[in-house]
Amino acid sequence: MKNSIRSKSNSILKKWVPSRSIMKRFRLFPEAFHCFRSVFLTYAMIAVLSSVFFLTSFVNPAFGVVLSASSHTPWGIITSIFIHGGIEPLLNNLIGLFALFLLFSMSNLNSSNKERQMITVFLLVTIFLTAIVSNFLWIMLVSNGFTSGLSGVVFATEGALMAFSLRNSMTMFRLSKLDTKEKKRTQTLWVLNLLVFLSIFIQILSNPHQFLNVAPKVNSFVHGIAFLSNYSLTAAWFFFKGNPNLAQLKEHELLNPKAQNLK
Repeated sequence: MKNSIRSKSNSILKKWVPSRSIMKRFRLFPEAFHCFRSVFLTYAMIAVLSSVFFLTSFVNPAFGVVLSASSHTPWGIITSIFIHGGIEPLLNNLIGLFALFLLFSMSNLNSSNKERQMITVFLLVTIFLTAIVSNFLWIMLVSNGFTSGLSGVVFATEGALMAFSLRNSMTMFRLSKLDTKEKKRTQTLWVLNLLVFLSIFIQILSNPHQFLNVAPKVNSFVHGIAFLSNYSLTAAWFFFKGNPNLAQLKEHELLNPKAQNLK
């Protein structure tokens, strides 16, 4: 009787308690924070600066006007990134940027330590560079007006994420078929990259206005330029730099000739 009760309880536990493979997938979150900690430290700096600037602008509105981007305040192409006109856009941008940073970090966990360092530097440089260039183009085209907000950085990050997820999903699909110790982990990362790319791509095709957040008092021009320029810049970087996942695949095929049949 006791044995039957134990067997039933064990079967129930196996059914409802997450398996080891599922639990390992949740380890991707702390791993992403650890491997790409520079990305999240940068996020913390952005969040602190944006919050301090918001509070200062709330107390003294002239502060926000001076630091916004306009033809009269050209330095604003840089400082306007940390200026927000309300608590809602500030929170939306910070939450969106955190989510994109997390997805970016998780989708690139298959990279080597050296590759992660290069990816981190490339991402952090290009998202600010393309956001600044987008602000510059806007004030050159619009003489009477000003713009501010972190959304240029957010859309630039999304452009880089789309390019990285497309590259990773194309090569990691073949890597996921190889008989290695990290096969299940690679398969999980491949699915993640594919879903990230498809979610962004489908949203662009189905409703581009919603994707660019076209609305009154919203600078969708900066959104579009930042996204397209950083996506193109990332794709060009891949072209000249090569693909480390592809190199890893070729190395495995040379060491294991039977793996070539998996193509």
